[in-house]
Amino acid sequence: MKIALIFPPDRPLALEMAQTAAAWFKAHGTAVFTEVPLDGVPVLNDTASLDAYVAIGGDGTMLHCASLSVSKPAPMLGINIGKVGFLAETQPDKMEDAFACLISGSFQLERRRMLDICSGTGHWSALNDALITRSAFPRLLNLKVDVDNDSAMRIRADGVLISTPTGSTGYAISAGGPLVAPDASCLLITPICAHSFTARPLIVREDSVIRISFSGDPLMAAELHADGQPVRKLVMSDVITLRAGQYVELIHTQPFNFYETVRIKLIHHD
Repeated sequence: MKIALIFPPDRPLALEMAQTAAAWFKAHGTAVFTEVPLDGVPVLNDTASLDAYVAIGGDGTMLHCASLSVSKPAPMLGINIGKVGFLAETQPDKMEDAFACLISGSFQLERRRMLDICSGTGHWSALNDALITRSAFPRLLNLKVDVDNDSAMRIRADGVLISTPTGSTGYAISAGGPLVAPDASCLLITPICAHSFTARPLIVREDSVIRISFSGDPLMAAELHADGQPVRKLVMSDVITLRAGQYVELIHTQPFNFYETVRIKLIHHD
């Protein structure tokens, strides 16, 4: 079995836990690689195949794993040392138990749909969302949102967020979007600070093609972000096309219940 350890090297706890994880896997006869240098562990290369990613961090580390899995597919196990842990659900004190389940095959896989994003010659993937937002431009953006060539929104806003069901518990919920079960077949369109009483989140079919373009001030400046990372500066003539992309797989070593997770992590009710 081949495991890739993915962790933020600038976080001392993540680095310490990665060293512990590497030692555990080696002691149990499992080949282990890392994305960044770690004492005694080879760095992952482009040709090596993988059986699993182990992400030590928070949900952001899991999102990074998802981007890696686009070109090097493998299921992902998350060890949570972040704040929320919707994707990275295993707690640090259960880490070695989860590793034992992983190498013995005692786990379940859950598929999650990603988002495919194109603009010009650029092509990106996101597990949570794509954000079109104003950058240094001091005014609202005039946004045109079309779904399957039909006009869906014409809004003046700070931006618009396109999310997968997985992403509904991320930025989308802060922007007033709905919670969506992760196995639902849909995409979410959420305006960001729209200058309108009637601009509301919209849920569309998973097989929809969403196109976003601009009108108004030719000097406008905006940015495209994929899973929170800026990927492209946008100008008036740009068009962003979004659709459902490939699947990634999450590893669950314990039963997973989305509604219980929402209740515990967001609602805080017993």
